[in-house]
Amino acid sequence: NMAVPSNLVYTQTPLYEYAVVPTTGTDLPAGPCRALWIAHNNVTDFTVITANGDSVVLTAGSGMALIPLRVKQISANAGSVKIIALY
Repeated sequence: NMAVPSNLVYTQTPLYEYAVVPTTGTDLPAGPCRALWIAHNNVTDFTVITANGDSVVLTAGSGMALIPLRVKQISANAGSVKIIALY
């Protein structure tokens, strides 16, 4: 269960300045990203570690998706999912 901090402040920041193809199984080199862009041909599950350390299982469906989740690590089980970390 993820706990949402009571002092969480939402901001609107529509643009991403950097894009990095991450190495799975290790921390992202530039720290937690602001969002993930994923693409896959088949449905598959993979795990990410969020900026605050929660483990979350994502399902990559057939097609593309933008996941607005601050992630610091993508598990090695991402397999053939194409992932771009957005900053």
